[in-house]
Amino acid sequence: MVSLPDDLHYLFRPASRSEILSWSFGVIRYLRPNIGSEWIYTRNTLNDEAIFGPKESYHCVCGFFNNFERTSDYSDLLICPTCGVKFTTSNARRERFGHIELYTVAQHPLGNEGDVLDVIPVLPAMYWDTHVGMQLANSYEITLTSVEAKDQHRIQTSFEYILDNLIPQFVTAYRKSHPDVVAIAKGMALVRKEGVGTRKENKEKGTA
Repeated sequence: MVSLPDDLHYLFRPASRSEILSWSFGVIRYLRPNIGSEWIYTRNTLNDEAIFGPKESYHCVCGFFNNFERTSDYSDLLICPTCGVKFTTSNARRERFGHIELYTVAQHPLGNEGDVLDVIPVLPAMYWDTHVGMQLANSYEITLTSVEAKDQHRIQTSFEYILDNLIPQFVTAYRKSHPDVVAIAKGMALVRKEGVGTRKENKEKGTA
């Protein structure tokens, strides 16, 4: 069963659809193409650099920006007119989320009864585009195949598997006050409850 430690369950709530979409730079609809496929076949996949940011700083997948020079402070606002990749550094892959439309609802296992999602977040590429993150990337693609098959049970279990993969990282990041805790929480479709301190903080304030 997917669950959080009690103190973290007390602090976080399931994100709403509008919150998840506000983090996202694009929808993931398809499985990644074979290695060597033309860039156009990466659109709306985990390999889409228009969503997750360029793998190589100040380069885009179609080549339009490859000999382009940074000439002003506004160059970071440029987006390739052909492939849609932003003219920026590869650090963007640490920040840019995507999302998957479920076309049904899944129960959020870390929420209360009635907390459901019809869209799930996809973490920035730095969390899954590595050998260590391969399981997470595969879980996103299992979700995609489940959505295509309209298999509600598999959609639910694949989301639970994503959470199962992320919970240990989330707990460790929280305990160590690591800045990644915010992104990982978002990747689990969780946000910090407003105005709610930890039980330790509340006890110190005399509000527990």
